[in-house]
Amino acid sequence: MALQHGRTLNEAIDVALALDARFDISSQLQSWVTVSAVTGLAI
Repeated sequence: MALQHGRTLNEAIDVALALDARFDISSQLQSWVTVSAVTGLAI
């Protein structure tokens, strides 16, 4: 939901970890890429 509301990936991960300390970043990142929630890197 954080990404849908314009938050950065770092912010979304922080929100997820605040809600669940066992949040699986690796698995979720793969899901975000699959659904095009994450499409590239900003440098």
